Amino acid sequence: MDDLVSDFIRRTGGDPWRWGQTDCALWPASLVAEITGRDPAAELRGTYDTAFGCRQVLLRAGGLAGLSRRLMAGFRTGETETGVAVARLEGQVLCGVLRRGRLVVKTDGGVRMTRDFTLLTGWGFD
Repeated sequence: MDDLVSDFIRRTGGDPWRWGQTDCALWPASLVAEITGRDPAAELRGTYDTAFGCRQVLLRAGGLAGLSRRLMAGFRTGETETGVAVARLEGQVLCGVLRRGRLVVKTDGGVRMTRDFTLLTGWGFD
């Protein structure tokens, strides 16, 4: 599984940031879709294209963690070394990819990997 996650990060980490397509939440959802064949964010893709539009979606859904939990229903939850997560990083709640216990997040400048985060909830693939 780690090889699939590493390959995904390598292939897509440099893709341009696009709200509603490859932002911090939809990038990990693309990994889930690639590995499982089920896109948890299919209903969101293309429904917003700005930071304001994303914020509106999140406000209607009760926040990023609540929205992610709803969209990821049916996937195994809990502590995981490899998978996807909602985490707190430097005061922000973000979605990211978990790889070997590190959080990898998509930013408008590429990807950032860190061990210094607080896991709020995570989903594994096995």
